[in-house]
Amino acid sequence: MIKGPKHSALLIEYKSRDGKVYPSDIAQAYAGVLAARADGIVITRAEVHTKSQKYTLPAIHSNESIVSRISDPLNSARIVASGGVPTAKPQLYKCRSCSYKKHCPHAIL
Repeated sequence: MIKGPKHSALLIEYKSRDGKVYPSDIAQAYAGVLAARADGIVITRAEVHTKSQKYTLPAIHSNESIVSRISDPLNSARIVASGGVPTAKPQLYKCRSCSYKKHCPHAIL
């Protein structure tokens, strides 16, 4: 969700779950900032909200600095988009909520 005027807006990445803000949520918010900027909206602040937490992203400057912050998930997304499979990075909290966990050879349960 974007709030405020087009020249100085706030982007809020809402998550429907109760619990903490994960690094992937932050990466998604940064990606949203880039997408909004591509549409001519100047995002000056961004936040991630779950039902129980709110995280304010550090100061947002250039698009290049954002891309450098999210380069790992961005590269994984590009691999998937081209039909590939990214390197598995299993973590217990991710595996517990993953719909693929029963079939995944890398799952930590």
